[in-house]
Amino acid sequence: MEDKVNKSTLTLSIFPYLFSISILTKCNLKSYNESKESEHRMAIKSFDNKNLEKFFKTGSKSGIQPHHSTKLERILDRLDSATDVKDLDYPGSQLHQLSGKLKDFWAVKVSGNYRVWFRFENENAYDVQYGDYH
Repeated sequence: MEDKVNKSTLTLSIFPYLFSISILTKCNLKSYNESKESEHRMAIKSFDNKNLEKFFKTGSKSGIQPHHSTKLERILDRLDSATDVKDLDYPGSQLHQLSGKLKDFWAVKVSGNYRVWFRFENENAYDVQYGDYH
């Protein structure tokens, strides 16, 4: 036993990164989306766009503009952790409330005419959609 401890101590002092690697290999690592769902409350309660919902839950780019994926991921992560609609009012988001038939909705810019729009009630987002509503 003492020989094992000395060997471990020696390995740790000479190669400290090996200790970190061995701990990581023993961890039960989860995918990005799985850990996201289990570690905090979900602010996004519903989607009105099945392709966007699939992208959010699995990362599938089917049905979305592939070149929007990075920006969409950031927008959805912010929306999912928001407790107030103003949490989406960051530089470049162009957060604005819609009018007419969509007066209960808010929108943020993705690119060009593409937007993510949603209703926000009681610290939660509902009916999250993506596309060009213009």
